[in-house]
Amino acid sequence: MFSFTESSTSNADTCCACFNVINVTDEIIQQRVEELKKTLHIDKKTTKVYKRSLISQPDSRTSAMATGNIFGTCVLSLLAALVILLDLSYLLCHHRNK
Repeated sequence: MFSFTESSTSNADTCCACFNVINVTDEIIQQRVEELKKTLHIDKKTTKVYKRSLISQPDSRTSAMATGNIFGTCVLSLLAALVILLDLSYLLCHHRNK
């Protein structure tokens, strides 16, 4: 986009580097910025880091499996106990009213 040409004299005593500068308008700069944005943009959902964040890695350690089994059993037991307690309270209230 930007080009500079360098010229120098052949005289060994004097060396002059002159640059021909192109006037750059705001439009050209804005257009170049947009081109660079399009070129450098990376979609986050196509990166390896994002894809790895969606995949659960297996953990075959005994302690990890034991913790998972115990935690899962506790959660399921608590949910079952909650349902049973709610039903029991309803049945007791219903039985007393008869």
